[in-house]
Amino acid sequence: MKRAEIGFIRNLGLACIAGAVVFAGLAVGISTAAEGPAITVTILYDNYAFVPGLQTDWGFACLVRGFDKTVLFDTGTNPALFLGNLKALGIEPSTVDVVFISHGHGDHTGGLAAFLKLNNKVTVWLPGSVQAELSEVLDQQVKSAGARVVRNREPTEVCPGVRSTGELPRVVPEQALIIDTSEGAVVITGCAHPGILDILRRAREVTNREIALVVGGFHLLATPEPELRAIIRAFKDELGVKRVAATHCTGDAAIALFKEAYGPDFIPVGAGKVLTLAKGSNGGGA
Repeated sequence: MKRAEIGFIRNLGLACIAGAVVFAGLAVGISTAAEGPAITVTILYDNYAFVPGLQTDWGFACLVRGFDKTVLFDTGTNPALFLGNLKALGIEPSTVDVVFISHGHGDHTGGLAAFLKLNNKVTVWLPGSVQAELSEVLDQQVKSAGARVVRNREPTEVCPGVRSTGELPRVVPEQALIIDTSEGAVVITGCAHPGILDILRRAREVTNREIALVVGGFHLLATPEPELRAIIRAFKDELGVKRVAATHCTGDAAIALFKEAYGPDFIPVGAGKVLTLAKGSNGGGA
């Protein structure tokens, strides 16, 4: 099964495999030629496993493909583990165009310097205020490697169909990634330190579209159950989130409650998981 999973990643023309979740409108199925090529989100680094043989550790990273630019979202904690998972999945660092850093914590930036040694042709998007938190460490990593830096504060297009929510300036400044699909906006979060609901409200405001899926860490590890249930109600009733793929710092208790509330629309994820999505009919931006 591991070999089949890796084969899928190397050949995105395959219609489906175990571990790939496919959305095309409201039905399950691969995108049609009229809709353009499929978008894939591959989980590279996580504290949960999905594909046997991949390494796990506290942290998060994923890869977004299918747009004009290939976007690496965060870089996990341990450089060797991060690069090892890339190699195991058959992903060449040279194929990445953009590195998008959600926030400055080490479990999301630990692999950045090692990655830039293999590919310094990328543009690295950092939250505008991350420098205050990490005292220029990330800036210096990127600049010393010869890569380009974008310090981002506002909702901004990364490439057609992919945009930043802009920085949400809380105690830990953070940005999330929004990708356009035929079913609506897909939001990828690192740790959601500013609050997962505030991030999703920003995504709705920026795109004026329904939220088809939320993927990543929701930072709910220490949240009491009554508050968790209120957050889940807001996901469903206020924000109309269709599907959830919670992982990383969401916490086991919160993940279990999301799974209970969403049933078949809860998507288990972990290192090696591939989510396949149909591109938006406008070919890009929401």
